Amino acid sequence: MYKQIIIFLLLTFLGINACAQQAASYSQLRHAVFLDGKEIGRMSDYVDCNMPTCGLYMIDTVYVLSKKIAVYLPVSLRGVSYNDSCRLAPDWTVHIEKEEQNTATLDFWSSVSSDFYRLEIRKNNSHLYISEELVFWLSSQYDFYTPEDGVMPFSALQILRKKVHKPINGVIVFDDFFDIENGNFESFHCPQKYSVEECLEMFNRGHKFTISDFEEE
Repeated sequence: MYKQIIIFLLLTFLGINACAQQAASYSQLRHAVFLDGKEIGRMSDYVDCNMPTCGLYMIDTVYVLSKKIAVYLPVSLRGVSYNDSCRLAPDWTVHIEKEEQNTATLDFWSSVSSDFYRLEIRKNNSHLYISEELVFWLSSQYDFYTPEDGVMPFSALQILRKKVHKPINGVIVFDDFFDIENGNFESFHCPQKYSVEECLEMFNRGHKFTISDFEEE
């Protein structure tokens, strides 16, 4: 009987310890959230819905062409819970979409829509720089004008593109890019029957669509 009690207590201790370690690991996996350089919580934590939201960010880490890069991503407040508390939630997730010898593609996927943004990265003499900013709006509208019918709206995939040359010094801040209103982006509308990469290839070739291309949707 005495041995059984000892074994029971030992198993209980081990179970509690394992749960505590699992909880600690989960907490570490959740990214810290910052405001003005000060940590104010972790992702999915509840916070006051009335707190300032401008400037909230989290820091993710990616390895691009063997270089470690800290990526600063915007964070917002989502939903309403008890006592006017909201959850800290990411606006974007970052992924390495493609990586070759001296080029890489960094994609930012929206957490609230199907849209995504992209940075094209190149390597020159061990230095990384951003060569292109791209925006992909998967559910856009293209207003095609004809003298006979006037404006005819069509569903389209829209790509915005801007050539840049911005060195990367270990950090990428999302808010430093994709200034669509003031950024002089080229715009390209593509019928939704084509994939994103097909549309991008046609954009690069300078392809021109006719109204019949959109009418075939």
